[in-house]
Amino acid sequence: MKMRNPGLDLVNSEHIRGLDRIDDELENPRWLERFLVRWSLPGPLSAHERARLRTLRGVLRAMVDELSNAQTVSDASLRRLHDFLPPIATRSVLERDGAGLRLVRQTEGPRHASAEVALTFAELIAGDGWRRVKACNNPHCRWAYYDESRNRSRRWCDSAECGNVMKVRAFRKRRGEIANG
Repeated sequence: MKMRNPGLDLVNSEHIRGLDRIDDELENPRWLERFLVRWSLPGPLSAHERARLRTLRGVLRAMVDELSNAQTVSDASLRRLHDFLPPIATRSVLERDGAGLRLVRQTEGPRHASAEVALTFAELIAGDGWRRVKACNNPHCRWAYYDESRNRSRRWCDSAECGNVMKVRAFRKRRGEIANG
């Protein structure tokens, strides 16, 4: 099972398609609608909220890169993420549950897509999760993913695609050095 998270999906909404082309799915209304539905996020989005998602994507991309390269997140990145986290007001409500009662916590206040995405990403990297969020080692991809391998050693978003490309590049580089050496 692949770990799914709206924060990783948001980071991956900016596709690097080779050296000279980047596609921005936040400009695609169909992708944006599917994103909101998939993650049960409030919509439709105002221009302001789309801009906040774009800014949040940059914050999350920087954090993924820091986690991949330095296995840590800077205090500056944490502060930028905190700017998106929602102030959460909850209240407890006693509800009927069949023949008994149960205590339920309800969240109050307006919902914002960027705040909910930021919160789920923060939950993902809390605890030990920060060690598993990575960016593909293919410099022409940089897809963000959650490494579910036992020893957290995965290097590519997909070993059959990017992994194979990078292994072939390394082989050709070594072969060229041997032929020239």
